[in-house]
Amino acid sequence: MCALALLLMSCRRVPTSDAAATEAPGASAASTGELAAADEAAVRGAAAKEPAAVAVSDTAPGANAVAKETNLVAAPTAALDPPGFRSFDDPAARLPPRPKRPAYTANDDACPEGMVLVEGLRCTVPVQECLEWVDEPGKPNRACGRFREPSRCAGARHPMRFCIDRTEYTPEGWALPLVHVSWNEASLVCSQMGKRLCSEGEWEFACEGPDATPYPYGYVRDGARCNHDRDELFTPRGKLIDRRRGALDTPDCKSPFGVLNLVGNVDEWTTRPENEAPHRSILRGGWWLKGRNRCRASTSSHSEIYAGPQTGFRCCQAARRTAK
Repeated sequence: MCALALLLMSCRRVPTSDAAATEAPGASAASTGELAAADEAAVRGAAAKEPAAVAVSDTAPGANAVAKETNLVAAPTAALDPPGFRSFDDPAARLPPRPKRPAYTANDDACPEGMVLVEGLRCTVPVQECLEWVDEPGKPNRACGRFREPSRCAGARHPMRFCIDRTEYTPEGWALPLVHVSWNEASLVCSQMGKRLCSEGEWEFACEGPDATPYPYGYVRDGARCNHDRDELFTPRGKLIDRRRGALDTPDCKSPFGVLNLVGNVDEWTTRPENEAPHRSILRGGWWLKGRNRCRASTSSHSEIYAGPQTGFRCCQAARRTAK
């Protein structure tokens, strides 16, 4: 059963489909119908597919939907990741050494080193109207070039206060974010640091801020700013090319709270708390291809054991109460 997969990726994490890819609960009107499958259409010609599985769709509880996992095949890189550990080139290797629990710089800091305080009122149902789609002719509308300003809040606003990693998880001493990690593995690494994976709502608010901007930097799409919309995804032999960038290589890819690289670069695991295992795993932000790559879109078609050369993560935790 794993014969073909062994030629492409490790069979240690055979993916199983769990749901159709949709927007997260509370999605904007502009995002209706954006499927992760459309994002990956460009790679399917060069990727192997696991057998389809019957799944339950997020958009229609109780309804059956058929979804296929897509395994992206990594092309060898110039040793950008340290050898002997999980990497873009080696999905079967062990995880990097156990990370240290971050310290607080001062006793009255709300968040430890490397994390950002996110605090404010989050709009649960923003209306984000796309004025210009920039997808190639004949492709589904998923990449919006320009949204109407400002976004309009059509739902309630709820207070939020938490800490989130400033950057995508990058092991100490490494140059690029860790990839080929599953939701389960990402959860483990976060817990080793006294943190947890971010909920969808936390990740979303950290990305769009109180004004619910479609992109972390505003209303006009800029792929160079956040490492997405990249061309030349594959080698002539059909292997995915590593287009990751380091945490500080795109300093202008910054949210209203100062969080970096929330869209593009690597897809980030988050948690949908209302779902039960194995359907809690949600990817947010997209990666370096031209796709959804914005704050409100999500991919829910991958199970908690799925991992690919584009999957990374960052962590969240509760903020400490500080003296005013």
